[in-house]
Amino acid sequence: MASCKYALKSNPAKAVDAKYLGYWSVKWSSDQASRALSAFQNPPLSDIPIIRAAVAQPFHTSLVLIALHGAVYWAVAAGIPALDGRIDSETYASTFDELKRGRDDCLTDLCLPSGEPLSAATAKQVTSLFERFYGDVLRDLSDATPKDPDAVDTGISRTTASFVAILEANFKIDFPPDQQIAFGGFIDEAVSKLAAHAHEALEVRA
Repeated sequence: MASCKYALKSNPAKAVDAKYLGYWSVKWSSDQASRALSAFQNPPLSDIPIIRAAVAQPFHTSLVLIALHGAVYWAVAAGIPALDGRIDSETYASTFDELKRGRDDCLTDLCLPSGEPLSAATAKQVTSLFERFYGDVLRDLSDATPKDPDAVDTGISRTTASFVAILEANFKIDFPPDQQIAFGGFIDEAVSKLAAHAHEALEVRA
């Protein structure tokens, strides 16, 4: 059962496998996370108390951001091609397994601020966040799941709602709806821009 391969549209002669992309999705997401964390430290996000608390724990917040951005790469690399019918279910399953293998290899390279490797428990938390965000990002980007007409419209995306829930669970600080909407605008724009960039840069080969 073959998994997808990927090439940069700027250099289509060289293709890499899904495991390689899974590994580099974490590396690339580390850079994205650093930029997002910098944005958290400036208005209007720095005016939100729970975001200030997140910034005060930059390493753990960066792990959440790595999972978020990595999920965007995976949605473009596997989820959307599967929903669009460009790859079949077996290719998707094989690709997703290889993406996870590459991600897990890269997580063994990440270190705590002390220089020690991530603990197994922390690595497991990151993988759980990765897959939680993947489902949210994929639904938000594809609009494949219609909204429940009986559901309360919070004004935020699924991805933002998950990020909000993670922050509230970690920091126990009030996060009013108007602040969630402001935060969501930043998150949704970041997801949309990264997805567009990945679409433009990557050629998916089944």
